Amino acid sequence: MHLVKPPSDPFDALITRDSVMRRVVQQLRAWSKLAVHGLITGHSGVGKSLTARVLHMAGSPPHASFVECRHAEARGVANPWATLAQSGGTLVLDGIEGWSLEDQAAVVQRLEGRGSAAAPLRVLGTSRLSLSRLQLEGRLHPGLDRRWADRVVHLPPLRARPDDVAPLVETMLRRAGRSSVRLAPEAWRALTAHGWPGNVRELRQVVDATLARCTHETVEARHLVLDPLAPPALEGLADGSFDAMRQEVDAWYLRRLLHQTDGNLSEAARRSGCS
Repeated sequence: MHLVKPPSDPFDALITRDSVMRRVVQQLRAWSKLAVHGLITGHSGVGKSLTARVLHMAGSPPHASFVECRHAEARGVANPWATLAQSGGTLVLDGIEGWSLEDQAAVVQRLEGRGSAAAPLRVLGTSRLSLSRLQLEGRLHPGLDRRWADRVVHLPPLRARPDDVAPLVETMLRRAGRSSVRLAPEAWRALTAHGWPGNVRELRQVVDATLARCTHETVEARHLVLDPLAPPALEGLADGSFDAMRQEVDAWYLRRLLHQTDGNLSEAARRSGCS
């Protein structure tokens, strides 16, 4: 349980320069004003929990509670309802694809049993799976499906928004007290070309590990603690069509070739066998 005081603009926490992600942020701003239930989807490490917290801070009064609940905590001493009954706020059902239908039904029963005088409560779900896949596989209780069907936001993976790597890294350096550190051009190219299967969480781990390893004020590519051949995250690729999955892999392959050839299109074409 967390009691959260909203900053001047909670959405500043969602750092992005990407046009698609900016549209997502606009959608989230509209959500926050309506105080509606909703589902947040995206691959592991993409920032679903942070997004839920931002929605809470932007759309709830200062005294309201923010409670994240995993399926293992749905019953017993960690039951969140006593806290939320008084203050209202936001209940996040984390990783809803891992919840049993029985535990989901218990949540729905609690929601439907709340009187009209109860404190306002927003119920958000997070999932690695799309809403359509949750529905197709029968993993979502009809009561939650009904509440979330018209309010779904998908957070794109980091590999799909390479323009966000630089502002995210700069923010992480500043928060680590290392804002004087600069990255060499080849280091930036390596970070941008990386597949980021672990998304923003992996980027944070790479920054932390690199800072621990490199004591210089300039980080070169050789200092980066990452797998240079990491492919696109396989998790979630199969959620879409075969053509979409192939486009993801083709884009990664092209990025790697261009990185390896320092942007030389002719050499990249020769190595790929397309020349």
